[in-house]
Amino acid sequence: MNALIKSKFSPRRGFALIAALFIVVMLGLCLALLAAAFSYELRMPSILQNHGQLQALLLSSGAALENRLLNGQKIMGDWSVNMPPQLSAAGGQINIDCENSTDDKLVARISASYTGLTTQQTLTFARNGKTWQLENINLQ
Repeated sequence: MNALIKSKFSPRRGFALIAALFIVVMLGLCLALLAAAFSYELRMPSILQNHGQLQALLLSSGAALENRLLNGQKIMGDWSVNMPPQLSAAGGQINIDCENSTDDKLVARISASYTGLTTQQTLTFARNGKTWQLENINLQ
């Protein structure tokens, strides 16, 4: 009679072991996904700060270009904007390449870099009498 009882309960113990292993594996996967999401959320403020700094660099490059245009300084060719030491130390850099497509049009390609991230924009200016007026901005 003991042989009948043992054979009756043997398959159920194997099924319980497989179910328990499945639950442990699923729990491990859930914990791994939670850890990855938590890690991403911890990095998010730094990522947003770096992208915000890139946007600020693009704005300051437009202001530097406008300042040169207003003061009649040399703008043609490839030149860079002087950066504060803390931005330079973090890899901050602005390069501006200006060219005349015609006598009445000026195209400036601006590249900004910060902490390994890079973004670019193209500004198109049109001559309006003796001044230049911003005509188009293309953010890439």
